[in-house]
Amino acid sequence: MPTTTLESIKKIFFAVCRIAISLGALALIIFMFRSKLHDVGRILLEAQWDNLIEAFGIFLAAFCVVTYRLKIIMAVQHLAISLKNLFSIGLIGVFFNNLLPSSIGGDAVKAYYAYKITGKKLESFSAIFVDRVLGLFTLIGLASLALIFFRAQLNNPKITDAIIAMTTVSLVVLVFFASRRVAKRFKFVAFLIPSEKFREKLKNLYHSVYGYKQHPGAVATGLLLSLISQSLFIIVNYFLALSLKVSIPIWVFFILVPIIGTVSMAPSLNGLGVREGAYVYLFSHFCTSEQAFALSILNYFILVVLSIAGGLVYVMRKLVLFKEIASVDVIEELSHSQEEFEASTKS
Repeated sequence: MPTTTLESIKKIFFAVCRIAISLGALALIIFMFRSKLHDVGRILLEAQWDNLIEAFGIFLAAFCVVTYRLKIIMAVQHLAISLKNLFSIGLIGVFFNNLLPSSIGGDAVKAYYAYKITGKKLESFSAIFVDRVLGLFTLIGLASLALIFFRAQLNNPKITDAIIAMTTVSLVVLVFFASRRVAKRFKFVAFLIPSEKFREKLKNLYHSVYGYKQHPGAVATGLLLSLISQSLFIIVNYFLALSLKVSIPIWVFFILVPIIGTVSMAPSLNGLGVREGAYVYLFSHFCTSEQAFALSILNYFILVVLSIAGGLVYVMRKLVLFKEIASVDVIEELSHSQEEFEASTKS
């Protein structure tokens, strides 16, 4: 069987798996709430619009900060893209994130658009990947800080263990990418990866991220902007809860939302179903399960509204066709662009 056919089958298989996971999780949640859906609907209908509008405004503010963070990260790679274009690309990324059966679809779209605008492939994909990593590390860092100050009030060993595990993994990954000496000690892991092609992908990915060590100022600024944006995204959930007349201390959101964000990265339709299940499981410790489910629905509603805006931008600024980016893999593109870069320098 030709390699291209095998690759197509693999992509279809993983896409079907993601769809199945999301639909399965949603079906399970609906089954669990089959006798309480009218209560969830009532809670949503009684939501206070002033808090909803505040939540949406904070979300937009956070989105603007994320856009500026990406500009700072891209400046390291000498990618000159205006904030207006980056904001548009970000909206389109949200649109694709909620359309494609891939948790990284939005990042692939942003990287591909940046490449089309600047003509710099490796730099575009590297910047997008580093931007995602900064956001994830900061989100977990906020959860760790909140746990340090409010562990006694939380009094939940399972949630505490989850935060500690996430933090430990993040620190290991951070040290791995920051120190080649440490990275070399993990060479034995390469022998556990049977695919030479995948090993090469990881190698190129490492070098693209490691290069940012030479730009501490940009990284520090990016981390600061991440702290601001991720804090705002978390506060959005606090205001959504207020709109549902749910009184939960704000520190709880700084612990639970990062866990939900990390869990939502599991293979699915951008976390659909998985995210809602995590909301119900975690927030049910602090409110009723119906309120927790309603909170997850409102959170997704904001994403849908932003996705619609991104879809309109995509239609108006159709720089790249859907079929060109529907199956883009950021790591795959990093590998290919690194090979192209090395070939061009040799010639």
